[in-house]
Amino acid sequence: MKWIGQHVWDLVSRFRSDVYLELLGDSSDTNVLVVDSNGKISKTGKHNRSVYTVYFEHNGTNKTWMPIAGTAADYPNNGDPSLEYPTTYIVAPFDGTVESIRFNSGSATNGTIQIKFHKDADASETGSTYNIPSFGLGKSAEIKPTNWAFSKGETLFFSMQPSHNKETYNATIVITYDINT
Repeated sequence: MKWIGQHVWDLVSRFRSDVYLELLGDSSDTNVLVVDSNGKISKTGKHNRSVYTVYFEHNGTNKTWMPIAGTAADYPNNGDPSLEYPTTYIVAPFDGTVESIRFNSGSATNGTIQIKFHKDADASETGSTYNIPSFGLGKSAEIKPTNWAFSKGETLFFSMQPSHNKETYNATIVITYDINT
């Protein structure tokens, strides 16, 4: 059946197959469609998710800044954040929270990682410190920080300290922004 023009339906509608939206126009609105766990589609203008995946090498067990912004890290003081201002960071485009962090390592050496969230010009630590449980080759457990929040314009940094030398790391950091701020 084809409808000509527009048809307004006052009842709840369910579809058993894929739904396609065609000929969508451009808009400057910040609203997006989201699907909840029951399959219900609704509109929200609140969130935008950014995923940062960084690769870096770190030999030893001292603290180091994680190179987040895709720039090379500069560690003239042996990577100790207490001795040096970090050179890699994110300037928050909106208010938001750090949603999750997961590490991946190519080393079979077991070890834990302590991860900290820092912000502002002095790179002061904020929120809880998390210890990623011991893992060897492959992925670590995913950490979901509960109090790593920030405001638009703040400078964000991450530091890590491994318990054992794993040498190379991949870290995936998921940040959710409130695009209405």
